[in-house]
Amino acid sequence: MFRYKDLLLMNESCDNCKLMYELEPGFWIGSLYASYPFVVIIGIPFILLALFSDGNMVFVYTGMMLLLLMLFRPLMIRLGRSLWIHLNVGYNKY
Repeated sequence: MFRYKDLLLMNESCDNCKLMYELEPGFWIGSLYASYPFVVIIGIPFILLALFSDGNMVFVYTGMMLLLLMLFRPLMIRLGRSLWIHLNVGYNKY
């Protein structure tokens, strides 16, 4: 069950290999930078639509972009964290 208040909660370590996920205090702040490309991918089409639209449609496209960003926020946070830990921790099968 998805609960919005539990969005940032995660396990402290891997159940399989016992790797501690938070390697240092503030480690997950870097995942904000890693999730930035996902925000750009969602935002660019709406920005282009707003640039080439007429009049009041700018507000419609901006609202649609904000709505999509809020809907995909949990996914972007998880993908950013996944990308960040994969960039910083090597995987060893054995």
